[in-house]
Amino acid sequence: MNSQAGRRQFIEQDTTDALVFRCIDDDQTEVTLAGANTVVIYSRSGSELVASVAVTSISGSVATYSRSWSNATFQRDHGLRAEWTLTDGATTFLRKQYFSVVRRAFRSQLTDADITALHPYITDQNQQANLSVYRLEAWEEIQRILSARITKRYPGRHGNVRANEDSIDRRIDDYPGNFFQPEDFRQAHLLLTLGWFFEHNAFGNLDQNQLRAEKFRDRGLADLNLAASDVQFDRDDDELMDVREENFSFNGIAIER
Repeated sequence: MNSQAGRRQFIEQDTTDALVFRCIDDDQTEVTLAGANTVVIYSRSGSELVASVAVTSISGSVATYSRSWSNATFQRDHGLRAEWTLTDGATTFLRKQYFSVVRRAFRSQLTDADITALHPYITDQNQQANLSVYRLEAWEEIQRILSARITKRYPGRHGNVRANEDSIDRRIDDYPGNFFQPEDFRQAHLLLTLGWFFEHNAFGNLDQNQLRAEKFRDRGLADLNLAASDVQFDRDDDELMDVREENFSFNGIAIER
C-alpha cells in the first residue's frame, strides 16, 4: 500500500524501499517508457542527495527507483523532491515529484478473508479479482483523516509541542505511521472497505447496495472516532510507548465527505 504509482509516496527510513512514478502526457495518456530514464533526489532545502542515476526498472508507464534510504542521508521529512527524466525513446518528459521519508509506513493487516468471513455474500457481487482496491481506498481515507487530526491537535505541520505539555519540545509530524498503531484501526478499516465496496457497486435510486454503503460508512466513521478517542501516541518521537503517552484523544474534529 505504500508505493503505489499515482499516489503520494511515503518512503520508510532505514529500509530498502521504492519510489515510483507514473508518466502521463499532457493529453492524459500513459507514456510507454523505453531507453534511458533517470532520477535525481533533492532534500527539502534543495540540496542534491542523489546525483542523476538510472531508474531501477520500468514497466509500461511506471518508473521505479529502489535503494536503501539510510537516516545518514535521508532525514525524516516532508517535501523531498525527485526530478525524473523519462523517455519513450523519442520524446523526453521532465517530471517533478514530492515525497516524504517516514519512520514507519502506516500499513493495515486487514485481508480479504477477514472481510468475507463476516460477509461471504459480497463475493457474488464483486466484479474485481479481489477486494484490494476497496481496502486501499479505505485505508488511504483513514490515513488522511488521522493526518488532519494530528494537524488539528498540534497546529502547524512541523510545529513544536507547547512547553506546558510535559515540557516536550520535539517536532510533531502529521504522518500516522510515525506515531499510531495501525492495528487500532482494523475494525474501522473493515467497515469503511465495505462502505467503499457497496458505494461503487450501487446503481442509484436508493438500491440495497447504496443503503448498505451508507450504513457501513456511518459505522466505519463512528468506529474510527471511537478508536481515535483513546490511543497511545508516541508524542516525543523516541519509538518508546511511555505511560505518559497513553490515553490521547484524536476525535475532536468533524468528518465530512
